Amino acid sequence: MAIVDTKALLAEYMRHREEPAAQLEYVIQPISAYFDDTDPIELQWCLQSYGLFQENELNNNHIEQFVSSNIWDDIETDFTVLQYNWQGPEVALFLLPSDCNNQQLMDTFHGVSGLSYADKLFLFIHKDSSHQQIQALLTHEYSHVYRLKRLYKRDDQLTLGDSIILEGIAEKIVRLNADEDSTYNTALKYSDDQLSNAQLLWQQVVKKNLNLPNHHPFHDRIMYGGGEIPHSTGYLVGYALVNRWCQLHQPTIIDLLNIPANHILTENIL
Repeated sequence: MAIVDTKALLAEYMRHREEPAAQLEYVIQPISAYFDDTDPIELQWCLQSYGLFQENELNNNHIEQFVSSNIWDDIETDFTVLQYNWQGPEVALFLLPSDCNNQQLMDTFHGVSGLSYADKLFLFIHKDSSHQQIQALLTHEYSHVYRLKRLYKRDDQLTLGDSIILEGIAEKIVRLNADEDSTYNTALKYSDDQLSNAQLLWQQVVKKNLNLPNHHPFHDRIMYGGGEIPHSTGYLVGYALVNRWCQLHQPTIIDLLNIPANHILTENIL
């Protein structure tokens, strides 16, 4: 496992923050070396859309405090334990400040978010995020890395069915790894009414679209909501399916990490 030295990249960015496109030159371009044939500008847009800090004074003040913290050591310790317990894959881990100006990120996600690939993991963290919130985020995202590495040849081969189970398993493992109420995302603390509504959404919206590829625009509309589809429908249905499957089968965390999505989807448990 390699935690990439993003502290050095951020320090270099702060020294040159008055320059045009400082983030692109001193943070994004070095990170783009970990990708094959990725345009740095497209990578910057992608990372910012998932929570990476924007270039402004409020975030610069946040970065100064972030760089002076011990958060890299804390996450390295947590990750080492997680990887050992799961016998999980190696991954390049990038720890970066989140966007303080993103109100939804701050209110709904406690200022933290993540992005996972089969060989890379990004954590976007706020300086005031609690250790429990960061642990929950790390657990969620590393479960994605584990499954992407072990069960899929390429990230872009995932269908809607794969995506909802990927997210459902991640959130169930967060709860199993700590306690049932542990999550960094307040939107994923589902009420009984929401879980009951998952059955209707499964039957009316999700079930007939399970084979949609993840690059299809309707895939994201179902996952995140939009138009006539309620907010985070894919996440809700995925968690409801996985939670019900766990009630029936009592799997271990390792069982959940390794079970193919179709094994859960074909049981018709909602």
